[in-house]
Order: sequence, then C-alpha cells, then structure tokens
Amino acid sequence: MKKLVCLLTAMILLTLLPACAAEEAEEPPFLAQYADWYEEDGWYVACEDPALLTAEDRFSADFDWTLLDENGRVLLTGLRWTDDFFAAPFIGFEGEADLAAFHTEAGWGFIDRTGTVVVEPLYDSVGDFFEGLADVQSGGKWGFVDRTGAVVAEPQYDDVESFSEGLAAVEAGGKWGFVDRTGAVVVEPMYDSVRDFSEGLAAVEAGGKWGFVDSTGALAVEPLYDSVDDFSEGLAAVKAEGKWGFIDRTGDLAVEPRFDDVNGFTRAGFAVVWQDSIVGV
Repeated sequence: MKKLVCLLTAMILLTLLPACAAEEAEEPPFLAQYADWYEEDGWYVACEDPALLTAEDRFSADFDWTLLDENGRVLLTGLRWTDDFFAAPFIGFEGEADLAAFHTEAGWGFIDRTGTVVVEPLYDSVGDFFEGLADVQSGGKWGFVDRTGAVVAEPQYDDVESFSEGLAAVEAGGKWGFVDRTGAVVVEPMYDSVRDFSEGLAAVEAGGKWGFVDSTGALAVEPLYDSVDDFSEGLAAVKAEGKWGFIDRTGDLAVEPRFDDVNGFTRAGFAVVWQDSIVGV
C-alpha cells in the first residue's frame, strides 16, 4: 500500500511540475527589470527599487510603484501604498475591470487601459464601478460619479452601496434608502437597514422586522419577518418565530415557516431545507 501511495504521489508531482514551469515561463519579459510585481486582470503593478527585497516593510510608503498594461506600457508612475490598501488597480477585482483606481497626493481617481485619466484624483476614497457608476468620498460624505468623471450624486451621504439593478442604497442620518442612476431619491432614507435589489425587490428592515420594497419605493411586502433572504426564482426565504418558509413576490406564503434553515430556490426549482437535522429538497 505504501508503495502505491508513493507512486501516486510521484505521478501527481510530475503532472504539476510542467504546469509550474509553464507558469514561471509565462512571466512577461518587460517585468525582468523590476524587483517585485503583481498582476490583476491584465494590469501590472511593479517596483523597480532593489531595496524593496531587503526592506523590513515592503509595503511602506517609501517605495514607488509603476502601473503597466499587459504589453508593458507604463501608464502611471510614483504610486504608493496607503494606510488601507494599495494606491493602484483594485477595481478590477470585483467591478468593471477596464478601469482602475489610482492615488496621488491630490487624492483618488480612475484610469483606463489606454493610460487616460477618466476621473481626476479629487476624492478621499473611491469604491468599485458597478453598472457604470462608482461611489466616491469627499469631505467625509459619499456620492457617485459616472465613467467620464461626471458627478451623478454629490457627496452628501454618510454611506452608500454599489448599484444593483439600477439602484443604490444610501445612508443619511442613520437611515437607509435608495437613489437611481440619475442621483434622484427613489426610496427616502427611512429604514434601519437595506439590501441590494434582486429580481426587482429589495429587503428592508424597520423596527427589527424585515419586508421588501419595489423599484418605485412602494412596500411590496410589509416588514413582518425576523429575517429574510433575497428573492430567487420568484420566491424569498422568510423567518418567523424561529422557523423558515417562503413567500412570493406579493408577500403571500408559498411555504409555511416550518423549517430550521433553508437555502434559496435554484433555477431547477428546488430549495435545500433543514428540519430536525435532516436535509431535504
């Protein structure tokens, strides 16, 4: 048995070695001059200073980094680490990967893959681009800009979330509401908590109970439940008196709350449910 295990281990290692070698061979030659670098979605950030390799803190603000495209063309120089995250591309991690945030002494902005600054570095902080809009912070308040840098909603909110289905959650005075892509308030900030829109409805919390609003701000489901999940395949999981069930888009109970836990419905029309430690669908 030991010989068989050893043989299998050797075979696995042999299959991995070519892959590792190929991965190492794929390093673009234009990176050879740099002491360290990383890549994300075709953006390269590299540091040329050899002192970086022996530095006690390689991520201090003492080192300049350079932003390059996939062909090695220099797009930005003099980038630095900040207190929270790297002053270079991070938007491509989750948002629209053709734009990247960058930081200068003036603030945060965005650059495209041609090296053109599309949003001037004017902001204290920025978020991801979703649905063509990004959240930006100035003077401690948040607003939104489009891909040309035009301000869609002036920084006036205490907090914001990214756009989903054409609407974004905004917080003012400790309460949450929603704005549309023009910056117009669709749902006044009046809820204790909200979630992103899913299938045209968003979960909202008021007084410790959860319900749903539609894209016009009208209550589709009164806040009656201890907890809810987002709508999936026309149904949403709801919790009442310690048990889970499902409602439809009108708020009618499709499945009475009787399960200990549930997952949302899939495209196949099934949902996983738990009751008395037994799993079913």
